Amino acid sequence: SARLNEESSDFIFVTKLSTAIVRAIDADFVTGGGPGIMKAAPLGVKIAIDEANIIGGKRLRAKNYGVTINLPEEKSPNEYIHIVSNHSAFPTRLQEISDITHAAYIAPGGYGTLYELAHLLQLRQINHLEPEYLIVAHPFWRPTVDCLKHKMYDERLSEQKTPLVGQSDLDIVQFSDDIPEIV
Repeated sequence: SARLNEESSDFIFVTKLSTAIVRAIDADFVTGGGPGIMKAAPLGVKIAIDEANIIGGKRLRAKNYGVTINLPEEKSPNEYIHIVSNHSAFPTRLQEISDITHAAYIAPGGYGTLYELAHLLQLRQINHLEPEYLIVAHPFWRPTVDCLKHKMYDERLSEQKTPLVGQSDLDIVQFSDDIPEIV
């Protein structure tokens, strides 16, 4: 969400999560490149790199990719982005994100984040993402995903109707806000 500022617990969590991931596996990060929580992951990458440089540890090479979109309220990518790719439409932006990533963490957000989550779920469902593509969502999203599961699967079965998703689709997304578990 572009609305979450640096003092929000969600921003702080995503910053700590990305710092821990870079420390562990020196991973690149892809975000929407904008303000709010989209700034948190790139900040965490910067923190991990700066700490490694200060203590003289392993040289970290993680990069921050900002896959931005032309929006009136988002004029330029945040200051932590190394590589920018700009789009004029959400579908091409989402396609690029899914093409260049190998896993996703879905932080709390609004409709745009929900759109991104739904896009990734559908791509995994139809095997357009490899089975190893990990989708982990903050527990914030559990009620939304549970509601979808209930409406598309459980309720349909209880009404003796054909489910709209398969049994294997029910566990595509995992939920966690435990940094060591996610790492």
